[in-house]
Amino acid sequence: MYEVRIQPKVDKELVDFAIRCAVDNGKECADRMTDSFEKTIALLEDFPQRGVKRLKYLPDYYRAVTFWSHKWLVYRIDETGKIVYILRLPIPEMGFAP
Repeated sequence: MYEVRIQPKVDKELVDFAIRCAVDNGKECADRMTDSFEKTIALLEDFPQRGVKRLKYLPDYYRAVTFWSHKWLVYRIDETGKIVYILRLPIPEMGFAP
């Protein structure tokens, strides 16, 4: 089992997105989105290799996985420490903004 570490910037973006989601689509939508995020984190604890590795705008040492419609988590795996680092990369083509 891997430990998943989420950068504070990613936490802030998730909270901001959840607020926008709740305002635009209702609290239930925001709840579903945060549940989806938490399920993705839980899956990464057991299966960190599940993400996509070969994307045009993603360096080789990163992986990406969707957790919500058009929202991606970009992460890297530290095999020796059994840690998954959730990162934010400015890749507009993947739904990330600088």
